Amino acid sequence: MTENDKLPAKAHAKIVALVDQEQQASTLMRSTLRQIGELRNSLNTNSVSQHAAINKEVERLDILREKHADRHRQLADLNTRIRHFLEMLPADAALDDAKAVKIKLKPGETHQQVITELRLKIIELLGERSQVERAALPIEEIKAQAKKWITQRAIAGRPAIIATHDKFDVRFTAMDPAAYTPMLDPFALLAFFDPEHLETKLNKMIDEMPKPQFALTPAAKAERLASIAAELGNAERLECALIDAAQDEGSIVSYRPNTDIEALLGIVVTKSEAKAA
Repeated sequence: MTENDKLPAKAHAKIVALVDQEQQASTLMRSTLRQIGELRNSLNTNSVSQHAAINKEVERLDILREKHADRHRQLADLNTRIRHFLEMLPADAALDDAKAVKIKLKPGETHQQVITELRLKIIELLGERSQVERAALPIEEIKAQAKKWITQRAIAGRPAIIATHDKFDVRFTAMDPAAYTPMLDPFALLAFFDPEHLETKLNKMIDEMPKPQFALTPAAKAERLASIAAELGNAERLECALIDAAQDEGSIVSYRPNTDIEALLGIVVTKSEAKAA
């Protein structure tokens, strides 16, 4: 079964429509280019008095050709991204229709206006996501991680005691994982012998580090990224629905180059129940 076989009917129809639009844009581009060529050739057979009008028409058609070429390029790139998306889906992926998006325009408002405003919001969300992804750790969180690291090293550095009737021995076996040649892990030994002193030293170094301008705990970072993902997903689905509605009314609005494919196709990708079980 191919990925297209898994697609809901609406998503499959959307893909077919986008491929048709790409072909139409290509046809219009070639047709316009042919008209330009014919007009330029006509300069040799028409009087000089008609050259100005012909050249003006060539200029108009050349602008139109570039417009068709841009649309063809955008659609070709988009269809390539869709094919790549489907090819990269895991074998146990299940594709279902997403919840339908309801569009409510205010009196006098156009689809294009709402799309423009929505894209500004999407840009803001993408910027915020990037900022959150780069967020540093709060100083106290770094110290907590240092304490945890010391505890783990102390456990690893714990020696083995050998005590028999004939012999007593203490063996340190914690090896430095980063060393090129076998050698004892000095931090494991320090953490075992004097964890409090090591923690004090590390905390002093942490306090001397530059204070981060924007810091989040791992939990806060994960929570905010999840919230942004939900907001972004809703915004992108609404954007695609608005573009489709505008096209239904005869207005051509291009999708963004980085449009989310799930939002574009109106699908939700999950693991199939049979495989997930």
